[in-house]
Amino acid sequence: MASLELIGRLMTDALWLNFSKPLLIPTLMMLLSSYLPFHFNGRLFIYLALIFSAIGDVFLMFDEQIMFLSGLGSFALAHLFFIIFFVKQVEIKDKAFKPLIIIPMIGYISFLIYTIYNYLGDLKPFVIGYAIIIATMLYAVVLLKNSFNSSAYLMTVIGALFFIVSDSLLALNMFGHAFKFAGFWVMFTYIIAQFLIIRGIIFQYEKKI
Repeated sequence: MASLELIGRLMTDALWLNFSKPLLIPTLMMLLSSYLPFHFNGRLFIYLALIFSAIGDVFLMFDEQIMFLSGLGSFALAHLFFIIFFVKQVEIKDKAFKPLIIIPMIGYISFLIYTIYNYLGDLKPFVIGYAIIIATMLYAVVLLKNSFNSSAYLMTVIGALFFIVSDSLLALNMFGHAFKFAGFWVMFTYIIAQFLIIRGIIFQYEKKI
């Protein structure tokens, strides 16, 4: 399904994309369900994150501003559910504030907002709020270092970073810095992000349940 989506992006085939994009996250949910049984602790938050991601994917298929805001809100909720799940997995001793981790994140998000700020118009509070939420998601993932095995941790961190890259590319393309094949690169990085986050979670817990 991911391949179909990316091929559709390169071909700019709207009919193809209308078929493939809404099925990306449901396909990932099927993968998740095949590895993690219903009684797995925290499963609800992962599924809620994926459900709102799927809803966001559909909203962002349309060009109207209200649909963009709905998509932004859906993904904000998805990240909040990811944050809840990740924080619940973090060991208590690792929950202390870590400025050396969060300062670079603030620096990057601030630079990105500065780059697109003059093009945001009335969307400024929504985009800034979303940027804070996704940065918090990455921060929560980084805190998992002592809670996840090394392979699962690496997958999840890289996945969260790809989410930042995907959203950054989307923001730049939408707000004053359009570039060629933007749709392809946004979806390419987004698919990697979602897959690695879920694969990291599976890799951490599939042998423990």
